[in-house]
Amino acid sequence: MSESTPPSDAFLHQLLRFAPTAKMFYSGTLCGVSPDIDGLTQGCLHLLSRGELLVHRPQLEPLRVHAPSVVLLPRPLEHRVEGAGAAGVDLMCAKLTDMAPPLSLVIPALTVIDVRSAAQLRRLLELMFEEAGQRAYGHSAAIGSLLQYTLVAVIRHLVGSNRLEGGVLDAMADIKLRPVLEALHTMPELAWTIETMAARSNLSRSAFAQRFTQVLGMAPLAYLTAWRMNLARELLESGLPVKTAATRAGYQSVASFTRAFARASGAAPAAWQRMRLGPR
Repeated sequence: MSESTPPSDAFLHQLLRFAPTAKMFYSGTLCGVSPDIDGLTQGCLHLLSRGELLVHRPQLEPLRVHAPSVVLLPRPLEHRVEGAGAAGVDLMCAKLTDMAPPLSLVIPALTVIDVRSAAQLRRLLELMFEEAGQRAYGHSAAIGSLLQYTLVAVIRHLVGSNRLEGGVLDAMADIKLRPVLEALHTMPELAWTIETMAARSNLSRSAFAQRFTQVLGMAPLAYLTAWRMNLARELLESGLPVKTAATRAGYQSVASFTRAFARASGAAPAAWQRMRLGPR
């Protein structure tokens, strides 16, 4: 058995760095089964303040959730929600943007949090439903900001309650792989190769590649590319030029960066930036 150490606070910060964003698509009292199928193309966050919610998934028994609770489905997962009983449930639902590594490697496919045991989440839930009920000026913007804060608080709660599992958490507890991941996260602009990564781990090239892939479920260079793409999206969304984003993300040329970004994001960097920020 290999020696291990717990993940650092700095790594947990990196885990939250590329958290997805949430956008509300339903708020109100739901009686009976929702007319639409959720989770076909995006993850979902369901916030329940009153009643009993049934989550229906294909070929599975309904999942019963009692208020007050948060239900997180971070990746696309076909489901319908149902407000049980004649009075239904008070519910908010939000769609999530894509979740990327390293968070996507450790977060469960479905999580239910009873917020009676999570004081911060309970306060956020109460505040959001209060905003929705009062519908004061700016309530939509307030709920949007609170949703994003809630999503981060959910992930923080999962970390604090040890409900994240496997993958990159195991790698960060591995004394051979941890120095490599810390270096990739903090210095993605370097010209990394399998050889330079292996040197950080004090393992041979083949032993390092095998160990990394077994523990994380991704090859080293694939993980590095995913991290660089997360960083590039963050830089582009901040308004930086494509060339600057390419350099900071570790690409020697705009052409190679454009090819990698298009493969990962479905659009060239400049086009993706225009879609996010609008014409400039």
